Amino acid sequence: MMLFRKSALLAVDGFDETIGVGAATPWQACEAQDIILRALACGLQCTFDPSFYGHHKEFDISTQSKGRAYGRGLGYVLRIQNTANSLRRCGCAVPSSNRLVV
Repeated sequence: MMLFRKSALLAVDGFDETIGVGAATPWQACEAQDIILRALACGLQCTFDPSFYGHHKEFDISTQSKGRAYGRGLGYVLRIQNTANSLRRCGCAVPSSNRLVV
């Protein structure tokens, strides 16, 4: 579950409509990761609270095609966000080879 202030959504231009379920692209997942990385890159603060959670009543990721779609979405988001540089800006350790292994 994600909650945003309106000002935060405006600062990052909202969700990228080319990423996520229903997008007319192969990137059918990871829209949440994308918007969080963009928010951090803009200097916004994010907070994790484990007491908030969401539940998909009928969610099945067992099919191979869904797994591939999730993998494509994650790979795309990591590439477009230049993840190694984003992590460095947030103070996270990144291997010196400039390669981020996920």
